[in-house]
Amino acid sequence: MAVLVDGDGAKFTSELLQAREAGGGEAARRLNQAICHYLKGTEPELYADDASVVVHVWANLGGLAKVLVHDGSIGATDHMSEFAEGFSRNRAEFNFVNVGRGKENADNKLRRMFNFYHNNIQCKKIFFAGCHDTGYVHDLEEKRGTGESERRIVLLETTPAEPKFRQLGFPITHFDNVFRNQPLDNETKRSRTWSFDGTPSNDMRTTVASPLTCAALSSKSQTPWRSKAGGKDDEEAENDLGRVSSTVKRSENGGISINYASAGKDKDHHNVDISTTKSEQRRSILYNAAQQRLDLPNNRSWSVDAQQSYNKKIEQIKPKVFCNEFYLVGDCPRGDSCFFDHSKELSREELKIHRYRARTGPCVTGPSCQNFNCYSSHHCPAGKSCYKGPDCLFSEAKSYYGDLHFREPMEEKAVLRRIEGQRSLEKMW
Repeated sequence: MAVLVDGDGAKFTSELLQAREAGGGEAARRLNQAICHYLKGTEPELYADDASVVVHVWANLGGLAKVLVHDGSIGATDHMSEFAEGFSRNRAEFNFVNVGRGKENADNKLRRMFNFYHNNIQCKKIFFAGCHDTGYVHDLEEKRGTGESERRIVLLETTPAEPKFRQLGFPITHFDNVFRNQPLDNETKRSRTWSFDGTPSNDMRTTVASPLTCAALSSKSQTPWRSKAGGKDDEEAENDLGRVSSTVKRSENGGISINYASAGKDKDHHNVDISTTKSEQRRSILYNAAQQRLDLPNNRSWSVDAQQSYNKKIEQIKPKVFCNEFYLVGDCPRGDSCFFDHSKELSREELKIHRYRARTGPCVTGPSCQNFNCYSSHHCPAGKSCYKGPDCLFSEAKSYYGDLHFREPMEEKAVLRRIEGQRSLEKMW
């Protein structure tokens, strides 16, 4: 049996991580026990053979440690290496490997070893823990429809699997006493319960509203925090610069021609098959030539009275803090079980303050983030005027993705964009 884990995305529970070396050993014991329990319940003939379980976990330990410290899951960066040592020492067949810096290092290791074990007929079962990253879908699709070979693959879900993985047809399991089943508190994530075509997927352990659902809820329901003042709220105003207006015309051949007019003044036309002739507004994300996401300026634009009232509400909810998902996205996937605060109504100016505060933190997904609801920053909001040096959360010393300060004008120029509902980036010029 082989268990292959992308450790950058599939994270162990905070309880285990905080126990450091002892927690690593306990994680190995629990994982081995969970595998045996799964086999006993699904394929007892394999369990009876008492076959050995080989586990590989690949991660950038340094970068992962910084993310976990920032989140509060561990107390210091060296605690992560202690955990990994404890995990590897517990059993001879268990390995937690530090792949070093580089976005694709863990991915490449997992892919190569996945093919290695799949081609090895002595390996009876492969547990694949990478369902957080749709980049692996293609690798798994290649193994579909291969009869007995296909039955050997089990998808090991940590945070709720992306819908595309569920459509593959492989069995899915989860070991919640080993791996964290929710994103980090400072981690953004895309909607897990809606497939690309907008239809809900099944068997979700958490419910996250899609961007369209969030918008509908915000406009139709009266939530305790929504300001009742007229006009656009701050989030709508910020997104105006990133929206793409679509003028829809029906062509002679029965198709639909859409003229996309954006800040880049594109005049591209595409024929698509849609049933509505309504004009719609779709959000877009801008990227530079290096495919690094560009953020709008993080400006202060509120009154002294708003700051004072916001500070007062912060004091009233301590030791809790306001929930970013609830106040900035419009819906919290944790609902009543959320340990952040949902109780206060925030005015439009107070929401501006809270959004500003959220933007001072880096996005865990990094510069390649594709989340249209992301409320974090993908490069230093202070730009060239940043004075914090190595203490800045976007510096080489602190950031998982290296230095996220733009130094050259070209780095701040938007040349690519991702339009909501489209799969790939498109050129703006």
